[in-house]
Amino acid sequence: MLTWNLGDLFEAVADAVPERTATVAGGVRLTFRELDDRSDRLARVLAERGVGAGDHVALAMRNGHEYLEAMLACFKQRAVPINVNTRYTVAELAHLLADADVVLAVHDADLAERIVEAAPGAARLERGPAYEAALAAAPSGRLDVARSGDDRYVLYTGGTTGMPRGVVWRHEDLLFAALGGGNPGGDPVERPEEVVAHARRGRTRCLPASPFTHGTAHWTALSTLLNGGTVIVDTHATFDAAHLWDLADRERATVLVIVGDAFARPLADALAAEPERWPLDDLLVVLSGGAVLSPVVRDALLGHLPWVVVVDGYGT
Repeated sequence: MLTWNLGDLFEAVADAVPERTATVAGGVRLTFRELDDRSDRLARVLAERGVGAGDHVALAMRNGHEYLEAMLACFKQRAVPINVNTRYTVAELAHLLADADVVLAVHDADLAERIVEAAPGAARLERGPAYEAALAAAPSGRLDVARSGDDRYVLYTGGTTGMPRGVVWRHEDLLFAALGGGNPGGDPVERPEEVVAHARRGRTRCLPASPFTHGTAHWTALSTLLNGGTVIVDTHATFDAAHLWDLADRERATVLVIVGDAFARPLADALAAEPERWPLDDLLVVLSGGAVLSPVVRDALLGHLPWVVVVDGYGT
């Protein structure tokens, strides 16, 4: 029986649209079947390394398909992914990893030293060759795990008013409060099976501009996957407006997700500097959340993209 658990819902969507592209990250394109298989294998790797239901797994990685498959692997294992800002100092990491009671960290190679110093007792899985070798050695196939919409998801705040704090959600609550209710842009669904029905028709190509460590980015990514759409991952090390427009145009993004003026202003400036460079014919929506989008900057974007709908979700 299908539940409101995000792992269950993703598996059902993957079964419905297995050959559709799920993620585009750098030169790597994964279908829903491939993303599902990789997250299954990673879930088994986590279990082999001592991660059980309810355990917390730190994700200290920059954007890539691995971040999303690690989140899905945790959901499948009934573990809880913990978002970790890759810019944190050792002291900040030590606080967060201890506060979250992390048992394992999946991390980028250049963060290994900081992770070890901050949480010497935590197990580690390093993204790169070791990560790929672990997945290749793990058995394929779905896990025999009874999941629930009551399983937990945790989002750590950015720490702008003190140390980061973990906010706890039930999967079902997160789906309806932050992931579009299984039908973004339409009425919330009433049964889990309706999520799959909508996903069969899903054609959204979503480009989250911010790091997945922030809720704005991974919420919209998860929402897109559950809607049967494609997540376009910006793997660039730092934000670059021209690069982002290049990516959006090349990959035919229909939705661009940004965080307030910090993203919108340089994006508008780039369009003003080179108004003929990016046709952006497929772009339909620019969604901003997590910070203020001022009217003057919003209007600057609309001046260059008059056919686009700009949605300001700050505070909602």
